[in-house]
Amino acid sequence: MKERKFLFSLKDAIHFLYDITRYANLNIHKKKKKILSYILSKTVKLMNAKAGNIRLYEPKSESLVLVASYGTSKKYREEKRKIKVGESVAGVAFQKKKLLTVKDIRESKVYVKPELAVEKGMISLISSPLIMENKIFGIFTLYYSSPKDFSEEEKEIFSALSDFVTLLINFQQIYRELHDTYLGIINSLVIGLEEKDPYLKGHSEKVREYSLKIGKKIGLKEDELKILADLTILHDIGKLLIDSSILNKPGPLNEKEWEIIKKHPVIGSKILSPIRKFKDGIEIVRHHHERIDGKGYPDGISGEKISLLAKIVSAADAIEAMTSKRPYRKRPLTLDEVKRELIKNMGTQFDPVVVKAALELIEEGSIV
Repeated sequence: MKERKFLFSLKDAIHFLYDITRYANLNIHKKKKKILSYILSKTVKLMNAKAGNIRLYEPKSESLVLVASYGTSKKYREEKRKIKVGESVAGVAFQKKKLLTVKDIRESKVYVKPELAVEKGMISLISSPLIMENKIFGIFTLYYSSPKDFSEEEKEIFSALSDFVTLLINFQQIYRELHDTYLGIINSLVIGLEEKDPYLKGHSEKVREYSLKIGKKIGLKEDELKILADLTILHDIGKLLIDSSILNKPGPLNEKEWEIIKKHPVIGSKILSPIRKFKDGIEIVRHHHERIDGKGYPDGISGEKISLLAKIVSAADAIEAMTSKRPYRKRPLTLDEVKRELIKNMGTQFDPVVVKAALELIEEGSIV
């Protein structure tokens, strides 16, 4: 059967670039393998290839590790998971930083274990290094099902596509570095809050843990769980600007002190609002003390006006507080007491759906 023409229409190319760029942008926080697997599958189809793979360089072992594969056999993926730099066609292309083609791998003296490719109908190949500004990330290879002489135009097109893939890999690496910096700043803020109020030590982490478990039990989407993970750790960040004498007061707060405490959700949301990353979940910080019956603070909103994420954090926050030492209480509550409090306040303070999920998790021993 004759292969279809290699080249594609401008419309197909534009659609391809838009599609993989959009996907990479939406999933930039996810594992590199997921993004590269998607890009690879789209590239194989665009280029009318039989199969393909993407390998990234691992400095420690000086090897090219298979991170994405399409159309290959399980045996191929297992036996050729790693190849040394300079080994096989892909290893040589990487070493020389040069695009290489093979018309028929059955006749190649360089290709290692050709039988693993041939049994899946992979006969010819084109392999391009993933390079940006003299930094080489890995190698991109496509396979075709019959002997093929690649034209200069075809080589130029694949080289350009490889450069674009390299750009996306580099963007994700920059994102990871920025994300690590962001996490460092967040941890510093949380540590600062815990130093100010010893009773909050570990509180934010526990509230995040409980919130994520409740969210999963309810069936939140992955992006909603990501928002929970990012914002819940900072739900009490507004307390950084509250006087320590009020936060650590052993007895009941007077009216003036209580009004000051009630400002911390607003303060927290103001601290975080300039950060675009937190735009979609800032209500978690502002509304985690709101109540279903409208008697909460700071805005006194009720029912459906409170976001589901804020309702989840409200319950998780209360559960963690009830089971921890506090200056205003002699002892933490028992699990039976916690369950009674949740049931008693269901539909007034807490959302019934959230309470049901929390109670199931308590029964399972998954929280507290």
